Amino acid sequence: MKLDARFNRAASTNAFIGHAGIGSRLMIKAEGRGFSIQQTIGSQLWLIFSLLAMILVPAYAYFFDRQRINGGLFAYTALAIIELIAIPFFIKYTFRLLGRRRIHVDPILQKIYFYSSGTTAENTVDFASIAKIETQSFDYRSDQSATENFVVKLENRDGKTLELCTSDRESDATEIEQRLSQAIGEQISTKKPLQSRTYDTT
Repeated sequence: MKLDARFNRAASTNAFIGHAGIGSRLMIKAEGRGFSIQQTIGSQLWLIFSLLAMILVPAYAYFFDRQRINGGLFAYTALAIIELIAIPFFIKYTFRLLGRRRIHVDPILQKIYFYSSGTTAENTVDFASIAKIETQSFDYRSDQSATENFVVKLENRDGKTLELCTSDRESDATEIEQRLSQAIGEQISTKKPLQSRTYDTT
């Protein structure tokens, strides 16, 4: 079920898998017991190389092509800010790729496991605690343009929300929501449905 909601950029970047903006692609991978949700390697590499370019291009301009930099101190400050923004995100998403960040759904044990890396889950959600699964849309704004993104969420019986994954491709989010609903549907169908929430970031 797709619900419309409008978020600002800061409120739409908390998903465990994927990233807000352009190019986040999600995949479902069958495993020995259940399935996992991951960001595709291709979209992770695209993001990492984009961030690397944001780091290397200003550095090259500063060290090897200063005559092309106009604007004096303001221009150098702008280049430094770009570097400071890009480097932490480059490190973050590189570790995500190397650590094989993923969400594993186990229908046998009726649990959802969240892995930042390795084989030790940093968080676990029981099927029995889930009240609702939904896909919501939001606008990711960059300069004067907006890209529609989609986030798959779980809401537990206490009303707390957990963002699972984000993509700018609606079909990716819809497929994941359907697979989760199939795995968890029996537990959800026995609970009283919660009212849909309205998000207002104005």
